[in-house]
Amino acid sequence: MSDAYEVRLWAMCDDPLLPSVEEAYILTMHDSARLQRPAAQALRRLARRTYVQVNAGYRTGLKEAAVDGPSRDIVHAYKHACGECLKEGHVLILEDDATFMPGATAAHFAEVDAFLRTADFDTYSFGSFGPFLTLGRHRRFMCLVGHAQAVVYSPLARERIRAVDVRAVKHIDAHVISKMARNFTYRRPLVVQHIVPTDNIEEWGCNRHRHTRCERWWVRVWVRMMSGGLRLDRELWGWHVLYALNVATCLVLWSVPAACAAALVAGVTAGVLAA
Repeated sequence: MSDAYEVRLWAMCDDPLLPSVEEAYILTMHDSARLQRPAAQALRRLARRTYVQVNAGYRTGLKEAAVDGPSRDIVHAYKHACGECLKEGHVLILEDDATFMPGATAAHFAEVDAFLRTADFDTYSFGSFGPFLTLGRHRRFMCLVGHAQAVVYSPLARERIRAVDVRAVKHIDAHVISKMARNFTYRRPLVVQHIVPTDNIEEWGCNRHRHTRCERWWVRVWVRMMSGGLRLDRELWGWHVLYALNVATCLVLWSVPAACAAALVAGVTAGVLAA
């Protein structure tokens, strides 16, 4: 598996934004120039040591036949990165289009680092979409996690990724991270990405089951909303809208049992008064 990858040290930082994260890995392709962007240089500041993992791609024939497209190629790259990094401690894995969100400050990352030092978690995302189970500074996802361009993984989470069968999954976020129980994010997006047309996006929602056509239609509408409606193909402010939707979903989910409980209490009270 390693013949398909080149891993090299990219940067060392004595005063990182995340002191508790010893290693970061940036996943890139052999023909990508994304790390030459001025915005990419800020990624050097996150962890103490930052490595670049260069992927030769699934078309080279260096990977097993199950790696048959860009989505599974990404999953395969995550498996390799999780095998390269430290066995202990938390590791940050980034995709090469990861970009600091405007307004993200060192104070925000300091709060995240304090959480990473003391809390039990599987993953901590710096920018993902999905319904929140809890609100507060550090918000726990309920079931679905979408987007994985900048995520800190615990040792247990990395072991699970290393054990993934690429024949059974196509997306690292929806099919792997979302299956873990303790996924968190910060109260605001910190490291995000633009949503632009790629071969990987063309495969979103393609899972080879009987609802594939309906799912692909829904995903295309969702991508159109993000890239067109929120202009995430050109600007980043739409990430604040996505996090607001996460909060709205949380409030709706909690309002339903609260309303049922209130109705139950009202019914019991009415029965007592009638008696």
